[in-house]
Amino acid sequence: AMLLADYEIRGNVMVHPTAKIGHGCVLGPSVVVGPDCLIEDGVRLEGSTLLQDVHVQAHAIIKDSIIGWSSNIGRWCFITNSMFGEDVTVDEALLINQATVLPHKELTSNVRSKQIVI
Repeated sequence: AMLLADYEIRGNVMVHPTAKIGHGCVLGPSVVVGPDCLIEDGVRLEGSTLLQDVHVQAHAIIKDSIIGWSSNIGRWCFITNSMFGEDVTVDEALLINQATVLPHKELTSNVRSKQIVI
């Protein structure tokens, strides 16, 4: 693993130059962070793509997911095997598993099994 700035890169990772990555984050393998993204401290990203202007709050984990433009992921969330459209908000400390979330939705409770949020 290679240490860059104040976060760790593992494997294939692409971070847009305008993205901001917090202290102690671990990115990779297989991660893309798009333009204007804000990743707060202690976030873990693996096998995921964050499109433009995504905000991931502190200590969230995102695995094997695609997070749509301008989405906001609350702190201490665990998101796995999910796909979010544009402008999706996830309240803090939620488990989101196998969710397909349409644009402009707010998730306020856990999604434990495969679900389309309309």
